[in-house]
Amino acid sequence: LYLFPFCHTSCRQALGPPGVVVGQAAGVAILALSHASETLLNRVALEASPLARRRGWPFRQLTELPPQTSRVCHGGREIRGIHAGSGWLAVAARQGARSGEEQPLADHLEVLASVLHELAHFQEEEHGPDFY
Repeated sequence: LYLFPFCHTSCRQALGPPGVVVGQAAGVAILALSHASETLLNRVALEASPLARRRGWPFRQLTELPPQTSRVCHGGREIRGIHAGSGWLAVAARQGARSGEEQPLADHLEVLASVLHELAHFQEEEHGPDFY
């Protein structure tokens, strides 16, 4: 597995090294930083992949964003996911962004909403009126 080959350099730097737990769900490669987050991402991939298939979107890989990554941009809002193109997505699977301590898992529906949001970027690249 190659982590975000078409991602902008700053995006790749923010993602850090590939996750330590590798899995697969519904044909989607999963890279996670723990077994608990892998379980969460597997569930979300199973739920989101039918939509991606129906729309013809190439949902190939789902990677956990490292919690210590600073994910604040776009007017000070926290980034909960990244759509890197060619089927590679990354989402936050944990609450908060502090380093040095393990954060609890994010709510399942929050992670699913982030993945669906990132998948929608296959249809509309920018956050404009057509996106929403």
